[in-house]
Formats: sequence, C-alpha cells, structure tokens
Amino acid sequence: MKKIFTISLMCVCINLYSQTKKETEDFIKKYIEASPQNNGETSEKNDVAFKTTEEGDYLMIYSNYHRLGQMIYFFKPKDIQSITIDKTTMKGQNLVIKINMKYGTKAERIIPNLDDRKDSKDSFDIILGNTAFNDNIPERLKKALEHLSRLAGGGVTEDKF
Repeated sequence: MKKIFTISLMCVCINLYSQTKKETEDFIKKYIEASPQNNGETSEKNDVAFKTTEEGDYLMIYSNYHRLGQMIYFFKPKDIQSITIDKTTMKGQNLVIKINMKYGTKAERIIPNLDDRKDSKDSFDIILGNTAFNDNIPERLKKALEHLSRLAGGGVTEDKF
C-alpha cells in the first residue's frame, strides 16, 4: 500500500512540475520571436504560431522573413525526430536550430512571394540572432521544442554526443 501511495504521489508531483502545452507554446513563441536575425535588415524577423486543424492535426507554424522574402514552415511537433543547435553554420552572428523530421514525414514550406510555391522538407532551420545566447536560450528552446513534441504525442531522439 505504501508503494502505491508513493508512486501516486510522485506522478502527481511530476505532473504539477511539468509545463503545460500552453506554457511551452508561449515560451517558444516568446524567445524565437524575440531573437530576429542579425543581418542588419529591419525586415528580418521570426514569427511562430500554433494551430489545430479541422482534421485535428496539431501544427506549429514557423515563419522566417529575410531580405529574400518570407518562408513559412508548417509541421506537426509530434513528427520531430531530432533537434540540434548548430553553431558551426552561423551566418554573421546568427545561430541555427536544426529541426529534423521523422522518416516518412515532412515539414511543408510555402514561399508566398514566389507564386505561393509549396514544397516539402525533411529538415529546416530556425534562425536566431546573437541575442539568443543570453540566458542559455538555445538549450532552453531545444528542451521546450522536445517537450512540445512529447506533449503532442511524439518523441525526440536524444543527442548521442
């Protein structure tokens, strides 16, 4: 009986401690949007939105504006395979968070300024400026995206290195 009580208490404590989906969404939105690219263009920014479709699919929508135009990525957080922080491909002072989709799933990309061209990608980049280095934001965003994937019914492969 003591074991059942202890396990029940641990489950309740863990659930009370974990962030809700809404809190995770708000954190991701806040820090991705607060860290635009650093190429010196005022039009370069990031937008994030979350949506549940009529079919019941839960989507994250990431929009990246830059001098070449806008790119919008639609994907199901549950389909994320892995998330890596890539400091080696930094352009200027930008930081790249690479999102890799599970085999057989893709992120849809729309480029509105090119006749609404659509295509599918196995992976894509979330580009953050150097303000993302403050308060360990890249690692915190990575954890939040992993948590969102788990909340949506998926799971993210942990880094081996």
